[in-house]
Amino acid sequence: MALDHAKHLPVLTIGSGPANSIRGGAFLTGVKDALVVDVGGTSTDIGVLTNGFPRESALGVRIGGIATNFRMPDLVSIAIGGGSTVRLGDDGRVHVGPDSVGYRLPQEALIFGGQQATLSDAAVARGRARFGSHPVNATDALAQALAHADHVIAEVLLTRWTGFGRYGSTLIGLVITVSLFGWFGIQTAVFAEGLHSMVPAIPLWAWCLITGLGVTMLVLREFPAMGWTAFITVPAFLGLAGWAMTVQISQHSFADLTASPPFGTEMSIATGATIVAGSYIIGAVVTPDMTRFNRSTGDVVKQTLIGVSLGEYVLGLAGVLLAYAVKTSDVIAIITASSGVAGVIILVPATVKINNWNLYSCALGTLSAVESLFRVRLNRVRVTIVTGVLGSIAAAAGILGAFTDFLTLLGVLTPPIAGIMVAEYFIVKRWRPQLDASRALGRLPDTEPTWVPATILIWLAASTIGWLSEHFRWWGIPAVNSLLLGGIGYVIAGALGLIRGRGETTFEQPEHPAAALEPS
Repeated sequence: MALDHAKHLPVLTIGSGPANSIRGGAFLTGVKDALVVDVGGTSTDIGVLTNGFPRESALGVRIGGIATNFRMPDLVSIAIGGGSTVRLGDDGRVHVGPDSVGYRLPQEALIFGGQQATLSDAAVARGRARFGSHPVNATDALAQALAHADHVIAEVLLTRWTGFGRYGSTLIGLVITVSLFGWFGIQTAVFAEGLHSMVPAIPLWAWCLITGLGVTMLVLREFPAMGWTAFITVPAFLGLAGWAMTVQISQHSFADLTASPPFGTEMSIATGATIVAGSYIIGAVVTPDMTRFNRSTGDVVKQTLIGVSLGEYVLGLAGVLLAYAVKTSDVIAIITASSGVAGVIILVPATVKINNWNLYSCALGTLSAVESLFRVRLNRVRVTIVTGVLGSIAAAAGILGAFTDFLTLLGVLTPPIAGIMVAEYFIVKRWRPQLDASRALGRLPDTEPTWVPATILIWLAASTIGWLSEHFRWWGIPAVNSLLLGGIGYVIAGALGLIRGRGETTFEQPEHPAAALEPS
């Protein structure tokens, strides 16, 4: 259409926006026949490209209630766009739209430094788009909330078809939830000790309540507050760790540090390995669910192997060497000796960053477990407040003193889960065909077992024997003992035909399965 003609009859430009986007798709890609998706700020239009041009609608078009015979592209429009808001409701579910920031995306979206999470932020967080001036990545609250929308944070879904069934999976989720509650109380106590060292006039128990309730308020503010906490504190903490290592290694011989005797109460290799194993195994158990959202095998490798290598080994070894250099396991003393008060100031918000995720995920896990077991949906805000208050009280009551016992219990309770999952998936394969068939369709199985009694008994027996082997100093490493007993016991039970689900129920598929969102 010539410019003069458009100026003379501007009404003929109605529908030119989506028509030009469809035509533009052909121009930019060279493809002549395709579906074109035009994502706007408040809506999305889907049109058909035929021989390089938009397919016209065969239906009459009504504009403002008036029937017209204008030539219009054949479109399907949905009320969701790049500016549609993303928020976590009081029911614990993620809500998208119907409100949108629209044309104010550059002022209000997280990727431009704003305070509102939008679908554009989701696209950037998932790596499916690259624009904006502020990074929003998988560690931010937005990505975690989106993961929760597909049932990732709250439950360990794949355990339902790797030996445990629906309610066994819920029990695992409860174990993880309780562990997160314990970590929240412990991290709150560490946070409080840091502040108490700078302001000793306020009692430690009071600092525990202040810091715990402060983190609770932060979590209640959701996306922006939690996202900015991660954005600021993670680089600062990594820089602090690097500086502390530089200072201490320059004053000590690396060989002397690795060969020096224990500076406190001696601990056996078996006990130490068991203490580390609990949290490590929890990470391993939830990894299959978390990596369902990764775009490629390479991303899985980066998230798991590289992430574990950096987090568990490099930073873990650095922490051990720093403790040996300063001759104390007190985190505050270690940081103060290396970086002074400035280091403690960095450590405090870094602890907040870790702890807000402990509380956030613990609250979601509680919501999911109650809904799964009792079909009752609790209010997320109330659950978060109650959890935060109880965790703060636990910190004030001295939960930090039970840190070693807490880690030891996790170290014998969680390894059998991994052993059973591996045994089911690779050896027994009772539900493996269902997983294989559903994976080909880009979804999870349509049905799930409710209970698998033999699995629960094997899990409890392996955990009990692991705990007894730690308590009475039996042979071997307790965590490894419980891991092997869980896996071997499951294989034997499978060979005897004891692995059977008691009842079966329909699995409610996520509204947007991760595989369906992945690029082909």
